[in-house]
Amino acid sequence: MVDKNQQTIGLLSPNGYMGIYDLCGKFIRQDVLPAKPNYYAVASLSPDRWVFWSCVREDEDGITVVGKDSLNTVGGFWRNDRILDMGSLNPFYEYHDNVYFATAYQNTVYKLTKKGLYPVYCWDFGKDGINDEMLQKYRLIENEGKRNDELIKDLSDGTLPFCMKFHRENDLYYYVSLQKGLGTVNKHINVFYRKQDGSTFVFEKLAENLSITPLLFTEDYIVSKLNFDDYTCLRPFLSEQDYSKLLLREEDDNPCLVKFYFRKGGKNPGRM
Repeated sequence: MVDKNQQTIGLLSPNGYMGIYDLCGKFIRQDVLPAKPNYYAVASLSPDRWVFWSCVREDEDGITVVGKDSLNTVGGFWRNDRILDMGSLNPFYEYHDNVYFATAYQNTVYKLTKKGLYPVYCWDFGKDGINDEMLQKYRLIENEGKRNDELIKDLSDGTLPFCMKFHRENDLYYYVSLQKGLGTVNKHINVFYRKQDGSTFVFEKLAENLSITPLLFTEDYIVSKLNFDDYTCLRPFLSEQDYSKLLLREEDDNPCLVKFYFRKGGKNPGRM
């Protein structure tokens, strides 16, 4: 996490501490956070507040607001089923200096403030979407292990249609990546809602047959992890030398990243 207010980088440990570095990567200090079962995500909420995400039982706050100087808890909210919350371990994104929050199986996207959560927009996939009646089925299973097994089974066989893995927005679009199924063969469905006119674009792959597995979403481009099976699709866009290097890579090598630029004027994002 890059803290624009303090011009630092924070590396979060699930064990309850965060390493603070300058923008060149030099270590500054290690901050010990308030006791929680786990920590999975962090965002800079304001010049003096961090906000953290934890997957905890429904009698605990999943969202914790912590003072940057005091390292004390100054607020908390979001009490929900832990197994459902584990569908997305990085539910924050930043847009125009605000922090937004969205989970894996609920359609509403919220804006975060020091005082709480405020709904700002909602996805509606109609009969193909997820509704609260579907989720209540899992909440009624008392044993967490059985609840998790049922969720995995339903995702695998399509009873639960998708998991909302990656929410973002820029001035042109609202975006969500829907993961269908589990494992390495799962599909990622891209949904772009164009703010200007309300047009919606839904596709699994770009026209060039490339998948999008987004890691970064900006005003101008998306940075995506390149799937190993998509390497050959880049042949028309690379030099002979670069393409030869790409083909030498093994599936378990470090990730290869690709940058997809948005077309000018907010045209169909389904093409490179």
